[in-house]
Amino acid sequence: MRVVNIDDIAEAFEDARQEPYYYYSPYDRAVVTPGAKRDDSYGYDDDQEEYDLAELIALPVRDEIDTYEIMTAFAEAQEDDEDRKWLNNSLHGKGVYRRFRATLERLGLEDQWYDFEEGWYRVKAIEWCEARGIEYEDLDPRTVYTHIPKKKEPVRQAKPEYRIVRVGDGNFRNLTFMHADFSGMEAEDAEQDLENSLHNSVIYAVSDKGRFLGYLIASKGELRALYVKPEMRRRGLATMLYRHAEKEFGGFAAVSPRDTLMISFYRKLGYDVLDTIILRKPAPGEEDFRTFMISSHPLKG
Repeated sequence: MRVVNIDDIAEAFEDARQEPYYYYSPYDRAVVTPGAKRDDSYGYDDDQEEYDLAELIALPVRDEIDTYEIMTAFAEAQEDDEDRKWLNNSLHGKGVYRRFRATLERLGLEDQWYDFEEGWYRVKAIEWCEARGIEYEDLDPRTVYTHIPKKKEPVRQAKPEYRIVRVGDGNFRNLTFMHADFSGMEAEDAEQDLENSLHNSVIYAVSDKGRFLGYLIASKGELRALYVKPEMRRRGLATMLYRHAEKEFGGFAAVSPRDTLMISFYRKLGYDVLDTIILRKPAPGEEDFRTFMISSHPLKG
């Protein structure tokens, strides 16, 4: 299945205009420009229809891309105090971009700047895809520069294999079938339940280049859902999700005493204190349950 190359998105960010010029086509899963013809990248006949802009997603325009943010980040990333001071001083007053480039040339940091700038656009392109549920491929994986010491090899941060993404209006539908599997709902109902959850819960997903592998829903200190695709389990993805969202729970977890799997999961995360036992009447035909676990000691009712 064809997916968009993240470099194409990053290059469109870098070449942004004042008006929308680059678009993402969900139909072709590619970056296209106005006047391009549907599927023309496949070499089809010239009589193919042009794209309808209403079905395309506009990539950011120049005003939406903060070049000053990139320059500031690069200046702060410098290990050399003098380099950092000169670059920061160049970012004040009129003619900032011209003065910044002149300072780069004076300090001999032009090549490092180009690498840093390119990496910044790639990071923003990945974030843009994730926020819209767009799957992508990375044919030329690169690391992200965390700081650039002068006249040395860049210190690089290993690129994580997976990302944790906050789910919102633009990408929640990518969780529909997983949520249907988790909840037992029909797909249409699961999608509606996810949309409703956006208003009163937080949703996080673990992503592999825009492809969601699992998700978590938390509401008012309560874990409502935690699911990882069966083929991706036992890789620490559930723990990644939970640790990322743990602040939503405040160190509290509610779990059925019958759910031995979740009890084991919580214990691995350091949960081992029982504060409350909630009692209810058994449902018709439900087996009575009178044994509770406090730490490693059973308490029989």
